[in-house]
Amino acid sequence: MNLEKIREERKKWFEWKDNKVKKSLVDNLPNIQKIEFDLQDTINIKSQFIEAKNKEIIYQTALALRPWRKGPFSIFDTFIDTEWKSYIKYNLLKPHVQLKDKVVGDIGCNNGYYLFRMLDQEPKKLVGFDPSAHCKMQFDFINHFIKSPIIYELLGVLLLKVHK
Repeated sequence: MNLEKIREERKKWFEWKDNKVKKSLVDNLPNIQKIEFDLQDTINIKSQFIEAKNKEIIYQTALALRPWRKGPFSIFDTFIDTEWKSYIKYNLLKPHVQLKDKVVGDIGCNNGYYLFRMLDQEPKKLVGFDPSAHCKMQFDFINHFIKSPIIYELLGVLLLKVHK
């Protein structure tokens, strides 16, 4: 299998009818100055320099990206409650893993909640794998503001053997 060919094919998923509108919303998110974020149970993104019109754009984009499975998130006062309280699992595992300078892969990363939480442990590299365009758009939505070096691959577990 050719990994680059697979990646190019997966990019076309964002042109599908339902995804195209959502992708446009994510691609056109406003740039907010002096962002701060907290990587706690609720991943909290905030800034004192956000205008009301931009808060509304962010709110509408978060709504368009429903359903949200992993989280929760709070983005400029928009609370995104999620189906799973992912912090419960993360908090159970966190005391037992040391990620500093490690390369970490999250298989089935969904919107990247666990990857974002791992950032504060200073891993060498974080790579998420999930074959869902919807989850990738949620990840891109969050990462637009956090601007992390996390790599997100639209690959499922069956294609991991071709990833380098």
